[in-house]
Amino acid sequence: MKLLLANPRCYCAGVDRAIQIVELALKQFGAPVYVRKEIVHNRHVVGWLRDRGAVFVDELGEVPEGALVVFSAHGVGPSVNQEAERRALRVIDATCPLVSKVHAEVERFVDEGYHILLIGHAGHEEVEGTMGHSPDHTTLIENVDHARTTPIPEHHKLMVLTQTTLSMDDTQHVVDALRDRFAADGYLFVKTLMPKDVISALRR
Repeated sequence: MKLLLANPRCYCAGVDRAIQIVELALKQFGAPVYVRKEIVHNRHVVGWLRDRGAVFVDELGEVPEGALVVFSAHGVGPSVNQEAERRALRVIDATCPLVSKVHAEVERFVDEGYHILLIGHAGHEEVEGTMGHSPDHTTLIENVDHARTTPIPEHHKLMVLTQTTLSMDDTQHVVDALRDRFAADGYLFVKTLMPKDVISALRR
């Protein structure tokens, strides 16, 4: 039997960095180290870290007050940081730098009067964190049907972003549907990368 390995493969640099952060925290502070959400969607890695003292939780309410907690590479919204501060948790933020950049761009463009169209999967940790930075000015677009029918606030400039874990192949058909929908209304779409697939929609 011939085994073919895809290249690139394995998890991304942001997740690799987050795993190393949990490992270092365990070495420096000892167990338990609480981790909000699974650090990577890989049961073998999660099990390996759990055996060494990592405790994975869904929400901060499961973490004892004052304990050490690591935020996963997927990132969090401001409300999570605020809850951690209220409960005096010691936080190590392992958010992927690319995801942090998207968070900063969401806030910047909302401040400039844009409405964000975020292409991604409902319930995904990264999507929840990104939308948490401006929930009233962000609309989630999951698929082509959503792109064609989801109500969008009028009189807004639009910025279209994607979940960073999605490839161009995953999102291009959704982007095309958005372009078809809004081009007739005087939107100019400019394609760029930030950090992976970003489509800027600027009203003329």
